[in-house]
Amino acid sequence: MQAPASATPAESAAAHPQSEVTKWEALSFASMRLFLGCLLRIVGLGGLYHLSRGFGGLEYLIDYKRRRRVSKMQSIVFDESTPKRVRRKWVCENFMRLRCDKVFYLIFDKLPKEKLAGCFEIVNRDILDAALARGNGVYAMTSHIGSAHVIGMLMSFMGYRVSGVRSPKEGNIRRYMQSKWAEKYPDHPPITLLYTGHFPRPIYRLFKDNFILGSSSDVSKIPDEKMRTIPVKLFGHELEFLLGPLLIAIRCKAAVLQSFTLSSPGFKYRIEFLGPLTDPDSGDESPELLAKVMQQYADNIAEYARKYPDHITKR
Repeated sequence: MQAPASATPAESAAAHPQSEVTKWEALSFASMRLFLGCLLRIVGLGGLYHLSRGFGGLEYLIDYKRRRRVSKMQSIVFDESTPKRVRRKWVCENFMRLRCDKVFYLIFDKLPKEKLAGCFEIVNRDILDAALARGNGVYAMTSHIGSAHVIGMLMSFMGYRVSGVRSPKEGNIRRYMQSKWAEKYPDHPPITLLYTGHFPRPIYRLFKDNFILGSSSDVSKIPDEKMRTIPVKLFGHELEFLLGPLLIAIRCKAAVLQSFTLSSPGFKYRIEFLGPLTDPDSGDESPELLAKVMQQYADNIAEYARKYPDHITKR
């Protein structure tokens, strides 16, 4: 396992924006972790999973505004011919799956190593390892399907050096849990977080240091009009997807893969890798190649959204 690379001041600023976990947030997260830890000791991991699904079901019944938003998200997959009971079922499953993911994310550092290892599977791991063996890093094109933050921690646990591009407006729970993860496993590679809107130099450095960089191009709103985008077809609609990280990956000769994070019953998680989507040695960044890669990315999203409609998190 390689040691994490040291960061320059500019890279540290990109990885650690000024928004920090407040004392109140830390107390709130710690209280919830204490409560979940007590439940874990009383009912075990399996019992906690079923309780989490129950909590998610209650949220589905109570939170009608979010229920409407989730239904709207899933409308990109289901047409009017789909029975309402089927659509209601998948909306409810979305609530329960997401609640389970949040609970697991808050307590998984409390699990024994052997138990934690049994919660995670890498599908097509040979593709990932072959890509990393080239030494130029891997760009994992993620999407708003599944809970990628859970997989990031688990891949760190497996010894992979992982980084991700996130929105600076997201909640501080990820920063809080990363600090707890670093306390529990100081010898594991730390996760490096970058945030949209920063200079791209840290991304070049991460590929040079053979990191796996994950980011989602399928955003529902472009954060900055100066960001380069490309049109794709998804479920019959023309959408604009972000292009920047893909361009940097091609210029760095990093392998370009696509990944999907999938949840299974009992707090089981797997990440599936597809690709490579480009020839990393060609350096081709022609408009035709970029359009082809991004459309393949969109087509794969459509395929997985149809297979796992409860995993859709944003659109």
